[in-house]
Amino acid sequence: MSGNPVFGWAAAVVLAGLTAWAGNRWAVPPFGWWGVAFVSPAVEEAAKTFWAMALAGGPLVILVHAGFGLVEGVKDMVADPARTAHRGVPAVPWTPVFAAAASHLAFGAVTAVVASLVAVGTGAGAKAGSWWPWAAGALGAFALHAAWNYSLLRAMVRAKTPRKGGR
Repeated sequence: MSGNPVFGWAAAVVLAGLTAWAGNRWAVPPFGWWGVAFVSPAVEEAAKTFWAMALAGGPLVILVHAGFGLVEGVKDMVADPARTAHRGVPAVPWTPVFAAAASHLAFGAVTAVVASLVAVGTGAGAKAGSWWPWAAGALGAFALHAAWNYSLLRAMVRAKTPRKGGR
């Protein structure tokens, strides 16, 4: 990476967001619920890690993930501000922003940790520009992201499903 790191970071966040938006619009609908749980995390983790490495470099991967989360959270808040309301409790408008930023920051941390472990374990870190550790990192982040989305979707389904016995 060369040039201004802030520009590289901002460009990576914007391009990751656009790539994920386009990819999710194309790849998620055929799979419905399963697409949101598993296809969307694959598209998003690949986009964030690719653009982070292409434009921002390894040290900024975590920040690209966090920036992506901020953008996603603001998009969710603007698109449907009442979405976070639950059982008559008014929605806190910034909840999606904080949740998305925190979760994507965690996904970025997993990406970086797994990439570092793979680089050290395979010696790939000695080869400048090696993508293999970052692909492994994105796969690790995908696993956490998919588990996160799956558990959130399950919780949403359970919250809407009437229980026997009035519980």
